[in-house]
Amino acid sequence: ELYSKTKDFDQYELGYIYANGDFLGEGLPLNIEKALNCYYNSASMGNVLAMFNLATTYDLGIIVKQNFKEAKKFYERAAIKGHLAAQYMLGNYYEEGKGVESDIEKAVKWYKTACDNNSSGIGFDFFKTEACEKLKIYK
Repeated sequence: ELYSKTKDFDQYELGYIYANGDFLGEGLPLNIEKALNCYYNSASMGNVLAMFNLATTYDLGIIVKQNFKEAKKFYERAAIKGHLAAQYMLGNYYEEGKGVESDIEKAVKWYKTACDNNSSGIGFDFFKTEACEKLKIYK
């Protein structure tokens, strides 16, 4: 029965459903362990949203122990694939030395990448604006 409820979802979508439980009306119970496994599977297949969700999960310590090194790893993977918010966050990590040694040159590189990124999406304008503002500080 579970298969029939989930067969039409990819690993990222399934992880999202497990992370939110029956709130979405899909008839699946909340299961954080399965959600994380699905996100890991999806990230390993190249899904940039799964990478960003894992990064944010570790960054904020949501449902897992806060771990800046793990967050940085997933922010970097998503940033390399062009995720604007991940590019900004990676710049912030290098600027503040979160999970890495502080490196302003790398921070500026990622802020510039985010500032020049023309992606659109919910919240992307905020990250783009912030990245461009950070560049003004370091010029």
